[in-house]
Amino acid sequence: MNPKQLKVRYPYMFSGENIGLSFHRGWFALFAQLCEDIDALLGPDKRGFHWIQLKEKFGSARYYWEMDGHEPNLRLDLIGPNGVTSLRMSDLQEPGTVQPSLARRIDELVRAAETATRSLCIVCGRPATLNQDQAWILVLCGHHAGQRRLGTLEPAWFPDEEQQ
Repeated sequence: MNPKQLKVRYPYMFSGENIGLSFHRGWFALFAQLCEDIDALLGPDKRGFHWIQLKEKFGSARYYWEMDGHEPNLRLDLIGPNGVTSLRMSDLQEPGTVQPSLARRIDELVRAAETATRSLCIVCGRPATLNQDQAWILVLCGHHAGQRRLGTLEPAWFPDEEQQ
């Protein structure tokens, strides 16, 4: 499956306004499974769910979404000597406030998928580690880390014709 086929399978997930949808080859199977899991969770009432941004940041995926009746979850990333710490506004909720159950369950699925990308090569999906050989932090397997050092790293993104 490629992004174009995924968009045909779940058109509602890609029909709303977005600020950028970047599909990474190495993480695509994981993302396609996330879409399938969210679709099953939503059931017949898709509730206006759609992706508003898919991207890579600090070596892992960032998947932002909207759904009718749910405010988008804002995120703050902090870089320190021990890596990146990502905080979401839902992490800072006051005691006694409850996020709607369905939105919370979707958020848990999204967080799990994002966390899994921290150990999968962005190019091929094999087990990988954080690579900081250059300014842009990426998660790469040994093979693709070697390509990066040589300046021959193959693209992590699908060709345009497979995304449209």
